Amino acid sequence: MAFNKIVKLLQLLSIQMVFASPIHAGGKKSETIVDPAELSPPLRIVYVRPVDSTPFQLPNGSTVDLSADLDSMVMTELVKTGWFAPAPFEELPANSEPSCTKDCNSHLELRAAVTTLELNTLELGIRFGYTPTEEIIPGLTSLTGSVATKIGTLSMDFQLYRCNDDGCHALLASTANHFTAKLDLKLEIDFGDIHTGPGLIWNSSLGGALRKTMKKGLTELTDSKYANSLPWQSNIRLIDWNTGTVVLDKGTQDQLSLGQDLIIYSQLSPDDNACQPYRAIAKVTVIETNPISSTAIISEQIAPEEIRIGDLALINPAIRGQ
Repeated sequence: MAFNKIVKLLQLLSIQMVFASPIHAGGKKSETIVDPAELSPPLRIVYVRPVDSTPFQLPNGSTVDLSADLDSMVMTELVKTGWFAPAPFEELPANSEPSCTKDCNSHLELRAAVTTLELNTLELGIRFGYTPTEEIIPGLTSLTGSVATKIGTLSMDFQLYRCNDDGCHALLASTANHFTAKLDLKLEIDFGDIHTGPGLIWNSSLGGALRKTMKKGLTELTDSKYANSLPWQSNIRLIDWNTGTVVLDKGTQDQLSLGQDLIIYSQLSPDDNACQPYRAIAKVTVIETNPISSTAIISEQIAPEEIRIGDLALINPAIRGQ
């Protein structure tokens, strides 16, 4: 057994020396090394809770609720970041392994809230909307016609949580408001026609202001120096010791890129009925991608354990790369 390990390590060393050379594979020049800073981030699946907001009364007497449209808008803006594959929270799979705890059964959640939305009519000085502590009741309930209005305050909070059987823990958080999002604060609202939340969002420029604020807040999350440590993983499905490569079950559909550096983790005491700690055992770099799989070369063995089928490949947190 020890002899076999020595042979495998010698094979791996020779393969690494070949791939380190500028010329290999029949004398052909190797591909240009990818700058990690230019890599696309592998997609993280994130379950999106309904956006928290408060219904409020307009000066025409109608009460509006923006929540349904806010949910749709935040899903769209999440996709646009290039980091996330969002899904509604109600699609979160039921726990199929109740005996597993901690990291064995975790997922990402986004929680967002419009914490403050304060609007003011310019000429009449009527305030409406809400703050974290109260709904702002307009002093008039019979206003009609098109009225020049201004955004007094628009603020949103965003948190990314990692949740497992032990609970949820915030990993990243951001705040965006009318100032940081550089909004055009002027609105024109026709209080004769607008009586619903969708009407207010889509028949005035408020929808654009909310979308721009969402974009700013989500960009703050993905620009964080800690974003690269957000959970993402792939599994080893095949090991080829002759070429020093492994096959992963993630590919271009999951936005895994050529040149992506990964670390292989192996369970210290494999047990199908319990969640055991993992140890980093090797570093690999993706050298070939397909829609649903990819191939990575073992670049460094960092622990004596052998790579096994089912081991995890995680993004190297030392490489910002996104």
